[in-house]
Amino acid sequence: KDAMPRPAELVAAGLTPTWDHTGSTLFLRVGFGDRWRFYWIKHAKPIQSSRVAVHCAVVAFMSDFGLIRVIRQPHDLKAAEEAGEDVSKYDPSDWELGHINWTMSMSLDHSIHFHR
Repeated sequence: KDAMPRPAELVAAGLTPTWDHTGSTLFLRVGFGDRWRFYWIKHAKPIQSSRVAVHCAVVAFMSDFGLIRVIRQPHDLKAAEEAGEDVSKYDPSDWELGHINWTMSMSLDHSIHFHR
């Protein structure tokens, strides 16, 4: 079984990290598909707390960013097809196709299990 590449290996291979819209989270894409994405993520600043619960809350907050994009993806792809666009060359690494005007979205529920 192959191990997931480390961030330094991905950067050396030419991938460029990107910031989220708030400037608080750095993303480095590991892989993607039409309904999934793998990223290395890192908070912009060291967390000034030794409490595990605070670190878990930050990870939970950061995990929500990519989740919404993956959920939107198949709906935007269907809208593009309905608009007559050739989606055979669709690149799932694109954030959005732009056929649906997403004014607001949020995850209502997703689970993260932290194990010690």
